[in-house]
Amino acid sequence: MKNLNLQAIDYQSVSGTIAAQIRNNILGGTLQPSQALSESEIAKQLGVSRGPVREALQRLVQEGLLVRIPNRGVFVTDITPEDIAEIYEARQTLEARCGAKVLSADDGVLERTVGELQAIVDEIGPAERSGRWREVVELDLRFHSSLVAASGNSRIQRAYSTLIAESSLSINRLERWYPSEDSLFQEHQAIVDALAARDEAAFTRALDLHYLQTLTEKTAHSTRS
Repeated sequence: MKNLNLQAIDYQSVSGTIAAQIRNNILGGTLQPSQALSESEIAKQLGVSRGPVREALQRLVQEGLLVRIPNRGVFVTDITPEDIAEIYEARQTLEARCGAKVLSADDGVLERTVGELQAIVDEIGPAERSGRWREVVELDLRFHSSLVAASGNSRIQRAYSTLIAESSLSINRLERWYPSEDSLFQEHQAIVDALAARDEAAFTRALDLHYLQTLTEKTAHSTRS
């Protein structure tokens, strides 16, 4: 057979694109907790072979968004109150470490981080007061991800990205879980103020209070859902 002008197919790229689409359907609420996913059906809808679909599903299993049950198949993860407690304990631990690194960094790093976080807080206030819940959630997750990114530790960032995905999954199951207008704004403003003042004790108190409030409200709503 004559050699053809062909390029190798990048299955990693294909599986990554498929994983991104499924991830968006999970985090957007189209796919519900405990819902089964079929490799063959997904492959048929996308017009691809089952190989990259299998790789995509495995990637989402590793992220914690899907769970594979032997002899049964792959299902969307169902987040329990115990899972929520573990997720937020892990997030708080990583953020405390990252905050400490930022506080010990030079003035340029600290000022840049405070500026980025303050800009997000300035958006949180109006969104929260207007009841734009989905926007509030996105800003909240962006705030905490930005704090972790400011540490400059790429491995912590990778670990944290999985926790953020799981946090998003848990949020999709719950109604609005902050008890009053401006509570989220105030909690995040306290974190930024502590960083700006280079006050590690105040930063720790503000972060602890935020996560205590968040976990209490989310667990209560999850238990009733």
